[in-house]
Amino acid sequence: MTATDYDFSIYVTTTLTTVVIFQWIYHFCAPRIFKSIIPKEYEGLSTRKQNISCSIICSMTNATLMFFASIYLLYTHKLYKDMCWTDDFATRFLSCIEMGAYLSDTLILLGGNNEPSILTYLLHHLSILFGSYGSARYGVFAYFVCLRGISELSVPFQHFRYIFYEIGWKNSRIYLVNGLCFLFTFFASRICVIPITIYSMFTIWGTANFERVNLFCKVVLLGGALAVDTLNVYWFGLITRGAYKLLIKKNHP
Repeated sequence: MTATDYDFSIYVTTTLTTVVIFQWIYHFCAPRIFKSIIPKEYEGLSTRKQNISCSIICSMTNATLMFFASIYLLYTHKLYKDMCWTDDFATRFLSCIEMGAYLSDTLILLGGNNEPSILTYLLHHLSILFGSYGSARYGVFAYFVCLRGISELSVPFQHFRYIFYEIGWKNSRIYLVNGLCFLFTFFASRICVIPITIYSMFTIWGTANFERVNLFCKVVLLGGALAVDTLNVYWFGLITRGAYKLLIKKNHP
């Protein structure tokens, strides 16, 4: 069911407000956080690395919110009972927050002074944005949006790894422990979710509810899953090789 005009205005307002909030975090809050916790190390970073560090605060904030909200909605709202259609204000509202957070991060990426591999990140972001839009606008596939939200579990460990490395802690025990936590959470929340996603899609394929979904949302669901899962498998291979090399180095100095 398409959102009413009144609800749609709420969703648009929520999305735009989220963009503003995350831009505020990036430009004003994040630099102050780093300057208060690790001022010397932060000031020693290049401008590009400072920008990346600030965007990390935004990403970790969104990841924490999405993970816990997705877990909550999956079980309390029983989204698995109808994986195609979920006319639920809370799931649409969460999708709008997700859109706002990723729109903000996309603006940061397009600023140019950030991640070098911008095309890969843009592909990932666009997949999330289109999926969240379909859920918010048409009330479809909220189950899959929240299933993807579980994947955010690994994000804080990923970003802590970057920060620890850049401030010179790459040989510390905390860097090693955090790296292993990143490996395990990435596997549990992103790789293990792949067969669940495939099975869930298989169960709804060809059903009457699935046939009612418009072509745009179907393409976003299938294409987004293919793009995101391919990237996750690729990234997991890099993470695994990195962890192996790090452990070998620790055991054979």
